[in-house]
Amino acid sequence: MRKAKQLARLLGINDDMVLTAEQYQCMITTSTSDPESLNVTRKIIYACSNDLTNSNGHADAPLSSYGLSLNEKGDVRSNCAPKAPCLVFNKLLAGPLEALAKHCGFADKLARLVSETPFLQFAADGSACQEDWTPQCIVEATCPGNGGQSNNSCAASIASPAPD
Repeated sequence: MRKAKQLARLLGINDDMVLTAEQYQCMITTSTSDPESLNVTRKIIYACSNDLTNSNGHADAPLSSYGLSLNEKGDVRSNCAPKAPCLVFNKLLAGPLEALAKHCGFADKLARLVSETPFLQFAADGSACQEDWTPQCIVEATCPGNGGQSNNSCAASIASPAPD
């Protein structure tokens, strides 16, 4: 936590930009009473944040430090693989994120994050980098021992202990 706070300060993020517990729950929890567009945005944010933090208890193997995650089928994939939540997240920056921030009561915090930190630069540079390297950095791994086939059975082999 100490290092996270230090990094936040270095990036210009202060405590006034941190979401309250209620704002955070509103940002990630879908609701049948809200427009579907807000729920789609929430699902993308939730899935991307899980992929980026899976080294801290969201997966059996600490994959995020390698830029990897498990998809809904349990396949190991790049966080930049086609249709991966974090790649789709880039599209939220052109309106849907602002709509959700307004709905959840943190539009002022998002505006400060955009104006007082390098957030926009990181978003633009990250998105451009991901697009420039397509398809070279967007790969799906095959699982050793399955004849170079897709990695549909990799999750089980990663989670299972190696035979003696």
